[in-house]
Amino acid sequence: MLRARKPALIKNDLKKMIDAAIHSDTKVILMGVPEPQQLLLRDAELYSELADETGVLYLPDTFSDVLSDDSLTNDHLHPNANGYAIIAKKIYGAIKETL
Repeated sequence: MLRARKPALIKNDLKKMIDAAIHSDTKVILMGVPEPQQLLLRDAELYSELADETGVLYLPDTFSDVLSDDSLTNDHLHPNANGYAIIAKKIYGAIKETL
């Protein structure tokens, strides 16, 4: 996204990765990345579309929520330790629910 790649290309690449993981009997959790052009950070639509198309577990706005809070980031692009801790808890919660 930050390299200004077209969403269709990003979606196609991610679909290939998801398909490869599913084909190798690997469970997939999809977390979206916010669109940099938006005033309010929210995941790009392509992530929810991919989750619907592939049936993988999707954790919406995980990064977006963390990156929207200045106290959870180092530079508005990368979470700090507290931000990563929140992301890890969300991932853990999703994994725990699927077991």
